[in-house]
Amino acid sequence: MKVFALTFGNENCPSTNYRLIQYKEHLLNDGIELDHEIAKTFLDFKKLAGYDLVILQKTILSASKIRRIAKYAKRLIYDADDRIWLRPSKKHNLFTQIRINHRMRTICRYAETCMVANEVIAKDIISYGGKPSVVPMALDGKIWFPKEKQNEKIVLGWTGAPANLTFLEKILNPLRNALNNNPNTRLVIHCGQDPCFQNLEYEYIPFIPGKEQDVVRSFDIGLLPLPSNDLFVDGKSPIKGIQYLASGLAIISAKTHSAKNIFKNLDSVEYADDEQNWLEIISSMVSKKESILKAGKKSRQFFEENYELF
Repeated sequence: MKVFALTFGNENCPSTNYRLIQYKEHLLNDGIELDHEIAKTFLDFKKLAGYDLVILQKTILSASKIRRIAKYAKRLIYDADDRIWLRPSKKHNLFTQIRINHRMRTICRYAETCMVANEVIAKDIISYGGKPSVVPMALDGKIWFPKEKQNEKIVLGWTGAPANLTFLEKILNPLRNALNNNPNTRLVIHCGQDPCFQNLEYEYIPFIPGKEQDVVRSFDIGLLPLPSNDLFVDGKSPIKGIQYLASGLAIISAKTHSAKNIFKNLDSVEYADDEQNWLEIISSMVSKKESILKAGKKSRQFFEENYELF
């Protein structure tokens, strides 16, 4: 069987990697070949006729382009791991949203099914006339696994894209206070860009494709600050949360719909509502090393039961 994916980004794009590329070798072992090109720049529509299945990953293409894809694709599936049709933090203007809604209805009309990461996205797809099938985010537990040797100092860690540094900025004050009050603790920031935060002592580790699991594994506590009451964020399935679980970390997260959807009622996760709450939880957690280790084991077990690739 031959599958062609029209992807949201290249192989280093987290969304494309974790939704499609990481499955490539496993699919090949089952006799399924996966080829891919970036959707926005793809023009060789006749090429699609040579494949048994076409997957359009997340990209909202024009209605005319969707019709051309559907003309040559034997079967078409749409895949979404977030609410790409919404804008983070700020609504689209009326005419932009009308155009996006029209495109999404066209995609859902031609796609025989829409693979979605969670139930929130599924409800949106139904509203566009599509047929959703929930396929949660997953990671390869042979690549993502806990460290063997414990750190001397407790490591608070954050990993994320440069665009998400604004989320981390919201908890800088509690981080400063917690680090100042707990000399046995240090902070690591793993990102494609050094945030150059002032008056905050931290180690910056640049993002290198294929090496992120080694960095996250070195953490003891994973930080997941996210904005609350944000419709776009509510539809996310934060892959970094699953990375923290797989790496056997204790986790401190904002109390958002997306975080609760990933972690359920897992008690290795502490939820923070505001700056004071973040400070209290961080300070309490770093003072109990044995509790961190126990929480990490629970995280890994939860990952194996819910998010392991195979």
